[in-house]
Amino acid sequence: MTITEQFKAKRCVFSIECFPPKQTTQMDKLKATLQQMQTLNPGFISVTFGAGGSAGGVSTAEVADYIQNELQIPTLAHLICMGNDQIRAAEILDQLETVGVRDVLALRCERSPPRPESPHFRHAN
Repeated sequence: MTITEQFKAKRCVFSIECFPPKQTTQMDKLKATLQQMQTLNPGFISVTFGAGGSAGGVSTAEVADYIQNELQIPTLAHLICMGNDQIRAAEILDQLETVGVRDVLALRCERSPPRPESPHFRHAN
């Protein structure tokens, strides 16, 4: 059942949000935590945006892949548009599609010095 179908079927849907680890060495710890959370039967798990690779971290797509395909829990992946251009955003969307994640929450994000504003995504719409 898709996330949209869940909200159509029930008034209240229980979800969990997780953050990709900043260090790849922490992925096993996240997996163990997610396995414990699986017993709570969430309707879906939301994965915040992790750049992955730029600072040795784990990508949103990698975490979403584990949740969607190993744990068999519907997954909502965040995509931050600020700081990404159209090519990079398309690459991330392709990665998510490859692992079967179809639910994406695209966010403009806040301005910050380390995250330059992209001329491609000037508005949240």
